[in-house]
Amino acid sequence: MLSKNQNNIFSFDPKNKPLVIFYSFFIIPSLIAVCGWMLYNARGSLGDGSGNSFPLLFQTNELFTDWLIPHTWSTLKNPWAYVGSPFENILPPSLYGPTIFMFYKLLPGGVDKNIYDILSHVSAVFMIILVCWFLLLKVGSFISNGANENFAILSIFLFFLSYPVFFAVNRGNSSIISYLYLSLFLFFCITRFNSYIWIAFLNLYAFSSIQLFPLLFISTLAFFRIKGIKSKIPFILSFIPVMAYVLNSGVTLSQLKSTYLIQVNMVRGWGGIYNHDIQSSLIMFGGNKTLIIPFIFISLLIPIFLIKSYLKRNRDSEDNYNFFKDIFSLFDLEKVHNVTFLVFAWSATSLIISYPSADYHLLRVLPFIYLVLNIIFSRDFNKLKIPKIILFSNLASAGILISYLKLWTVFDFINVQDMSVPIRAFSLIIWIATIFYCFAIYKRQLISNP
Repeated sequence: MLSKNQNNIFSFDPKNKPLVIFYSFFIIPSLIAVCGWMLYNARGSLGDGSGNSFPLLFQTNELFTDWLIPHTWSTLKNPWAYVGSPFENILPPSLYGPTIFMFYKLLPGGVDKNIYDILSHVSAVFMIILVCWFLLLKVGSFISNGANENFAILSIFLFFLSYPVFFAVNRGNSSIISYLYLSLFLFFCITRFNSYIWIAFLNLYAFSSIQLFPLLFISTLAFFRIKGIKSKIPFILSFIPVMAYVLNSGVTLSQLKSTYLIQVNMVRGWGGIYNHDIQSSLIMFGGNKTLIIPFIFISLLIPIFLIKSYLKRNRDSEDNYNFFKDIFSLFDLEKVHNVTFLVFAWSATSLIISYPSADYHLLRVLPFIYLVLNIIFSRDFNKLKIPKIILFSNLASAGILISYLKLWTVFDFINVQDMSVPIRAFSLIIWIATIFYCFAIYKRQLISNP
């Protein structure tokens, strides 16, 4: 049962002073970055062509391509076989998971699309974004016992006006479908945990991308460790149709490998500028150890600091604190905060260790950033102070801002192919470490058994 405050989504609470700091240092720089980056590209695309066309917002030939191309591949029995397919050397490969192609099969149209099919696809994209916003707003409201107007505004900025959403909607990238599965998983996991419907959406989310396949370990573990038939049914209902689709396609490991290598070489040909993973970052330095070593050192500095802060906090509060016991307790999957934490852990980590990993995949961490901010801002701060979570989130935001404005290209003081990639990787590492820290400290505020 939801409490009265949880039903009241918009209840004003003037005590959330750190929210003002977050607006000032995170949202405002983010909007400046988006506006500056649009103007810079508009000058290049509509003017003399000298601008940086990285976001592709003003190149109409790229508009919505990442939605239409995989939909075309979904019309084939085996969408993962690039070599020897009817679209070889005509379309780029689309190496998505089975639940992405299964979703596309629900949409109208075939290879030759008329205006009505295009319109239905565009409508589907914006409907997904709207549904995800509503679901996550409800989840945030549930966690903080009623989200106030500030939470609603924050959700609009994060889920409608942030760069990952802009980029994903512009390209119509299939990460939007993964984002839908993730939002549905979080909604049912946090607000309807004992229904176990979240297990089905966790499977759909895991099967949406090869990068996310390790999440199947969590749903499988839940299948065997959570007692009762009620937890088994959602797993079976979601797992069997997906495996039937994969087996019917006839896909082989050699086909997956060849398609992946073709896609990697294609992205490498673009210079890797669309990415934020560690491998792309190191490639940008061109083997320059003078830059690589400081990058690795600085990237590890804040995570190590947060780990030390977490251990110190727990040792001060518990005389017999055992770190390894705390780690193993995460696999108690009858607690919602453990399930949420594990799903976040791999969703975020996969962004920096997978190659290539493009900016629209940041949709995977936006919901968790929002949930963390709900937890932090719902606490009673008696004095105006900046928690570590806010401080480091703002630092990450500043890094994102700098990466999109590409200030070093103006002054030409760093001899790197594209410094924006390692800066985004560094910012993402800070974000991940900060959210890890927050979940570890405040995870029980997610409520164990709603």
